[in-house]
Amino acid sequence: MERRRRRRRTGGLATSNCNEEQTTSGVGVGVGVHLPSPIIVDILSRLPTRSLLKCKCICKNWQYLIMHDLYFRKIRLARADILDDIVIPVNGSRRLFYLLELGEDSNYVHRTHWPMRFKIQSNKKLIGSCNGLFCLLNYYNRDTVYISNPILGESVALPKPKTDAKPFRVTYCFGFSPTTEEYKVLRFRLLPADYSTVDVHTLGTDTWRNVGDAPYPAHDYGVNLNGAVHWIDKRGTSIYPFDIDEEQVHPIPLPLELRNTYLDEVDLGVLGNCLSIYQNSINYLDMWSMKDYGVAESWTKLRILKTSILHEARLFPVTFWRDGEILISCMNGLLVSYNHEKGNFTALKVYYPKEKVYAFHAFSYRSSFFSLKDVASKGGLRVVNVKSKK
Repeated sequence: MERRRRRRRTGGLATSNCNEEQTTSGVGVGVGVHLPSPIIVDILSRLPTRSLLKCKCICKNWQYLIMHDLYFRKIRLARADILDDIVIPVNGSRRLFYLLELGEDSNYVHRTHWPMRFKIQSNKKLIGSCNGLFCLLNYYNRDTVYISNPILGESVALPKPKTDAKPFRVTYCFGFSPTTEEYKVLRFRLLPADYSTVDVHTLGTDTWRNVGDAPYPAHDYGVNLNGAVHWIDKRGTSIYPFDIDEEQVHPIPLPLELRNTYLDEVDLGVLGNCLSIYQNSINYLDMWSMKDYGVAESWTKLRILKTSILHEARLFPVTFWRDGEILISCMNGLLVSYNHEKGNFTALKVYYPKEKVYAFHAFSYRSSFFSLKDVASKGGLRVVNVKSKK
């Protein structure tokens, strides 16, 4: 009996019956082999998303740790970069997505993979993703914007902007400031001469604010890097970063070879933490990377020759991964790994249950266990759990 009392007074975490008691950090203590709580936190924070979702069902204290402990959620989000998750929207779907967890082992590209499937609410278009949150637009009402955490199944509708007249065209971008930890949604209303007036909503407030004019984006998405949202202007002359903190725009020149080019062939992205531009042609993909952020002279080009199976397919580099290879999403439904030294492609075997896949545009994703109730409810916004709805 005395031995049992001493065991319960220790500050470790057991591998079984962990719901018997709770430490100050919210991690349980139970009968079995004990590990210190910091070690358990370190182990769990390194787990892939799917495994972590299973772990929160083991006991109440692990669920509390994963879903509510602020310290744990910050560590997990910081380590999400090295976990290499990607999201695959299937067939241009506005609501069906797959989460694929990448692996570094040598046999990864030869195995068949079953990604995790999740849905968002119907009639929603994905605007962008930042720190595990999705920004969604109502496909039939472009004044209705949602923020969603698809891993937790939470969604919140933003207040509708107040405008004097219905704009001719509207585009949105979604960004995050690592300094202030604020999420902001940008709304561009098209004006004459390809300019636009920009309204900003800060998640957790109940208003939109006008912050002035800016060149209108050529695409209906923005790219997040270094605390700014980036887009290419409609005229195809520059990239415009919108600083989330200062709410100012400072242009970055495009490579001379790309200025005033046909923008339907050009995509903007981030690869290896570098601002990147991808220009597709029938036989090759030109990939431009800005090695020194903000310095126009640092643009460098890598040309990737397409194999016969990829001819005419639109390629979009997603991330660097195993041995420096580039994971590339193809609009013909393939996901391939490109080895620059050998100049060859290896197709990944991804299985989609009950889905005939013909096209997708995958992107890197940092899964987050931060609840929207922590960041969005301050402005009186109502957070709903879409998983509980049919």
